[in-house]
Amino acid sequence: MSKNAASDTTDSLPEPSQIFPAGPPVVEKKETLFLGSHFEGLGDAWEVLLGEFSEEMEEGDELSLREKLFYHICAQTLDKGVLDPSCLVLYQANNMRVALVQSDPRKSVQAGVLIRGDDADSNHILVNGYPILQGLPNSMDILEAHTWSNGVEGEVLARMAGSATTPVSFFAPFYFRDFAQFEEDRRCTIFLAALALSISQAKQKSVIIDEGEFYEMELKQFLAKNTGKTAADFSGPEIILEGARMLFPSDTASCQEFRVPVLEVRYCMFFDIDLFRIRTEFVLDHVDGNDVALQGYIYAPLHLLEGYMPQVGDDIEGFLWMTGYLG
Repeated sequence: MSKNAASDTTDSLPEPSQIFPAGPPVVEKKETLFLGSHFEGLGDAWEVLLGEFSEEMEEGDELSLREKLFYHICAQTLDKGVLDPSCLVLYQANNMRVALVQSDPRKSVQAGVLIRGDDADSNHILVNGYPILQGLPNSMDILEAHTWSNGVEGEVLARMAGSATTPVSFFAPFYFRDFAQFEEDRRCTIFLAALALSISQAKQKSVIIDEGEFYEMELKQFLAKNTGKTAADFSGPEIILEGARMLFPSDTASCQEFRVPVLEVRYCMFFDIDLFRIRTEFVLDHVDGNDVALQGYIYAPLHLLEGYMPQVGDDIEGFLWMTGYLG
């Protein structure tokens, strides 16, 4: 399957200024707060979801089983939109129409197929297809938004409200509808959920810091308190990892490394694919005298776990694709 999934058709999309009447949200900035580059494709997410199905093509076939399933999911989703208007999320500006067709808004994980058309043409163009993950609410301060080149998809960078923690970037599945709400410094309720791209039980209990700014600060304090001691007597500070909430940005926006605790485990399905929905806290901070957590779900296909069954109280680690939408 192409890394860009269904986005190969975007060459025929209109300019963003044709879709958004207030002007194109694509703003070329000399500097950006995003800590990773923007890869405008969702093939990694689909490869994880459909990973238990073969990507090899049988003789005489033009598509692999995995690709067939992807298009089958998109087709079923589009059929659902025709029969059930509650599955449609619509946006219209000038003569352009953008619609996100959802497979089942009641499900924890559903498919979304993004299409566009115009009043002068009855044909509709497939923009992309992607999983939509049910999330948990968080109060967040918007720092920046980035619109993809197709003008209707995008990513957002935000930070836990009132916190100085590292900001989190996420793919916004309803970006075409909500882009005007993603204004800099605006405080919003964002529902966060992630798809695990890799996941395993975290077994390391602690780590010794032996270099860096924190090490030097601790060494200085040690020597000040222990006259006659040298750096050779200092073993370095030990960081306890059990129960830690850690989220690290990667080279790609919306993708992060994580180590977090398992707070709840539920089973769910995406079409015929078995998944675990893991409730967790990505970040913990002390804000205005209170402990505040950035909460969300991590969805992990059963085949990705390779026999590991997450249990409440476990610590897990891996790599994820973060999504978020307005409450």
